[in-house]
Amino acid sequence: MNAIKHSLFSHDSDAFVAWFDRFDGEQIKKAIVKHLSEHKLDVLEHCKDYNERDIKRYYGVEIVNIYQCNKDGIPCRVVTRGNKDYFKPINI
Repeated sequence: MNAIKHSLFSHDSDAFVAWFDRFDGEQIKKAIVKHLSEHKLDVLEHCKDYNERDIKRYYGVEIVNIYQCNKDGIPCRVVTRGNKDYFKPINI
């Protein structure tokens, strides 16, 4: 069975900025923090490819999480509940 590929998509550049052959949480976190430290106003989407069973039903990638810097410039995961955005800082 093939591993599901993960990627990071930038809203500012409208392109993928990083690719990963399999899920590696530490490596993905480091890439997110590095990119958001350099581009404070950018929004990143952590995406993954659909698995082999769903590839015939869906097109594109599945969004796992969204990341953005909070008002203090700290890279965070964005959680939306009840039309409100909450920022959870990324711990490395």
